[in-house]
Amino acid sequence: MEGFPFQSELPVYMLLSCAEIFGRPQMSERAVKVYFRAVGVADVDRLVAVLQDAARHGDRFPTPHDLRVAMGLDPIGAAFPVKGGGHA
Repeated sequence: MEGFPFQSELPVYMLLSCAEIFGRPQMSERAVKVYFRAVGVADVDRLVAVLQDAARHGDRFPTPHDLRVAMGLDPIGAAFPVKGGGHA
């Protein structure tokens, strides 16, 4: 797929396999690209290993934040920064 930070198709294969294992709808090419951009990791071996762990030991489809936490890149906690308390 064009537009990915890595040349190997293995991370895409693992992500689509995780989606199938956890009963998620089939992901479009655009969704896969957005997912990997959100993960923000170009280290194919590390990414594949974490996706394999998610498939083996997870109880749900991993979010990009789940992968970043598993790789030690994000602290455990909120999946995204919450700013302010009011609504726009």
